[in-house]
Amino acid sequence: MTSETTIHNALVEAIVARAEGLPLYVRHVLDDLRCGEIDIAALPQKLPPSLSAYYDRLLRRMSIGDLQAVLTPLIVTLAWARAPLGEEILQLMLERRKALVEGEEGRLMLRRALETVQSIIRRQGAGYRLYHPRFQDHIRLNETGVIGQQNALARREFVALVNGWKELDHSGEAFAYSLQFGPSHLADDERWDELLGLLTDFDFIAAKCHSSRVYPLLSDFIRANAAIPPAISAKVQIEDLYRALDGNAHVLSTDPDLLVQQMYNDLVWRWDESSLLGQALRRAAETQSRPWLKRRRGPMMVPDPDLLRVLKGHVGPVNAIAFSPEGTRIASGGDDGTVRLWDTETGALLATLSREEGRVNAIAISPDGNSLADMIREPPDRSSHIIYTRDAFIRVWSLTTATVVGVVDTRQSGGYSQVHPLSGSQFAHRLNSHSAESVTYSPDGLTLAIGTDREIQLRSAGTGELIQVLQGHRALSVAFSPDGQRLASAGSDKTVRVWDVATGRLQLSFTDKLEVYSALFSPDAAVVAVATSAYCAHLFDAHTGEGKWTLFRSNGSIVHKQGRLQAHPHSQFGDRQTWVAYSPDGVLFAVAGNNAIFVRQVESWDVKQVLVDQSSFLRSLAWSPLGSVLATGSEDGTVKVWHATGQTLEQRSP
Repeated sequence: MTSETTIHNALVEAIVARAEGLPLYVRHVLDDLRCGEIDIAALPQKLPPSLSAYYDRLLRRMSIGDLQAVLTPLIVTLAWARAPLGEEILQLMLERRKALVEGEEGRLMLRRALETVQSIIRRQGAGYRLYHPRFQDHIRLNETGVIGQQNALARREFVALVNGWKELDHSGEAFAYSLQFGPSHLADDERWDELLGLLTDFDFIAAKCHSSRVYPLLSDFIRANAAIPPAISAKVQIEDLYRALDGNAHVLSTDPDLLVQQMYNDLVWRWDESSLLGQALRRAAETQSRPWLKRRRGPMMVPDPDLLRVLKGHVGPVNAIAFSPEGTRIASGGDDGTVRLWDTETGALLATLSREEGRVNAIAISPDGNSLADMIREPPDRSSHIIYTRDAFIRVWSLTTATVVGVVDTRQSGGYSQVHPLSGSQFAHRLNSHSAESVTYSPDGLTLAIGTDREIQLRSAGTGELIQVLQGHRALSVAFSPDGQRLASAGSDKTVRVWDVATGRLQLSFTDKLEVYSALFSPDAAVVAVATSAYCAHLFDAHTGEGKWTLFRSNGSIVHKQGRLQAHPHSQFGDRQTWVAYSPDGVLFAVAGNNAIFVRQVESWDVKQVLVDQSSFLRSLAWSPLGSVLATGSEDGTVKVWHATGQTLEQRSP
């Protein structure tokens, strides 16, 4: 029988106690032991009591020697930088602060200083930054002594750099840094007047657009709007300018020379010429050297004020829309065979997933936001007498690497394949081929539900292997209940079915009088909402299948019918498709069709907000997890982002 023996080491225990669970402290001790700064015989008495004390000791060391006038300003400048700084911009800033002499002598001194502090900085690309955020925070929060004085000087120098951006070498690092981070430095230092002046300076805006920073420019406006106190009356002017830039971002990202033309023609009809923005716009128009088109009359159609932005990139209709779980990204799929990822806040195109011969008809993003499944339909064989094919398959993408993880062949029970399931002569007879129709993830992200032209397949999201088959109908749409225990499917046979996921048993089946295109559960899982033809939505009790409401796309026409739903009076619209979506809290419900979205309050089913696409017909609809944003895909190839609150502008006004 053996007994456990505990070995106590006073030095190790002293280091652990002072480290307070922070490995950085241990690293500093080991570094000091290696370079001889601490003699092991003097431990543990010579150990700093905490990581903060260690940082103070490191900073005191920099005040000794012939480089003491350079080292502290250098480290503090790196602490306040918003990105790694290269030697060029460091030399410029330290020369302006008289910490370095100018010219070659100053450059050599800077390199010696960087070598001296190499243990507390790290190289990133062509620049330098402090090796750890904790050290950066320690410096920034120090408001006393030499460090406190240097903090104030460093912040002041960054502001001066930004305010003098026009005089900088336009091909240099300092100019690029000022364009990218200038507004952030002014906001950090609460220089509100200078920030407003910079963001209404059309030279600055043009320079940022010409450097391919249109979407980062929109982020500057968003952050400034959040930071500037409401009491500053000029704040409303950057809000107006932001809306104009946001609405024209897709144009300016392609041709930034159109800046003055687009801004003038957008803003001139509602500007105050004496305002900061009015004066800036007038100066920009007067000094514009390139010929531009000036509107003689105001726009005939006033853009919907709830249209936040228009995202352009697809060639052809946008058939599918989905938000990432955190709501910060939008995925769109279209007839051009691409899936595009957009930044919800700025509209920037983040990625384009590879093009296929075909059209993307369905999209689903996994609950962790790391994977995306899409359904792509093969185009018709134009050399054949068959003018339409139902063949389609599922691709699963990694959104981290923008690569295909695997392809699901719904004819096989095995896992993911890397082989295109529609290629090869063995698939020459293509009709009735278990072609995919729809796809969605379960709430826990472990299961993919795939509707096919014969059945519904439940597959492992990790491997693609078939778990279970739900026999029934051609499932045009599949949707899990919020708890993942049930699955709703809408079929081409005009039936909606509710399944028990664990057993595969059919719980409910009810038949609509119209074509059904999609079905989804309400957030409380009490209702199944069905999008039908003729701009209509039917709501059924999710437990009994009893018909509850018929909602039309138009303002009125709400039919309440317990039991069997009657054919609605708008049957003349024929098979025109409808899209439906719930807000995440279940308070609002959107019915979309043709070119309009009607946002209704669930409690009363009254229409609270109408969003109108003035340029095209709708093809897809999704509600953001954040609750106040809708996205639609249109036939003209655009994705539109809307402000959806269920309130009119008058109701939102203070």
